Amino acid sequence: MQSTGQRSGTISTWNRNPADEEAMGAAHAPIWRRMIDVSVPDDLRDSTVLDYGCNQGGFLRMLYDRHPFRAGVGIDIARESVARAELLKRQRPIDYRAGNSAAALGHVFDYAFSHEVLYLLPDLAVHAADMKAALRPGGAYVAAM
Repeated sequence: MQSTGQRSGTISTWNRNPADEEAMGAAHAPIWRRMIDVSVPDDLRDSTVLDYGCNQGGFLRMLYDRHPFRAGVGIDIARESVARAELLKRQRPIDYRAGNSAAALGHVFDYAFSHEVLYLLPDLAVHAADMKAALRPGGAYVAAM
């Protein structure tokens, strides 16, 4: 993966080649389906959901289509990916943001997910504290590699 245009904790994109960036979601879809199958309760209608490292937003769209939730937020440091996610969400109750702090979003979430993110983070203890601050007491964080 390549990063370009570093500024203020964000990058412009994960891949220099737009086709590679678009293909990332399709490549991850089978893993997302499995994550959902093994970790998501059937009824999320009253739940708020976070996707940390959302890229172009495919995981939250898939999750909503299978288990509709009240509201979702996707966060990623790649600004162009977040902009693309916003375009693809259609009428789903999802907001995508560029950044790297879940707690800074100003929401408390029932569930948080990340896929292929942890190995990219410079300090897992800082990330764990950030996620704990963003989850309601008793909330769940599912991180897969």
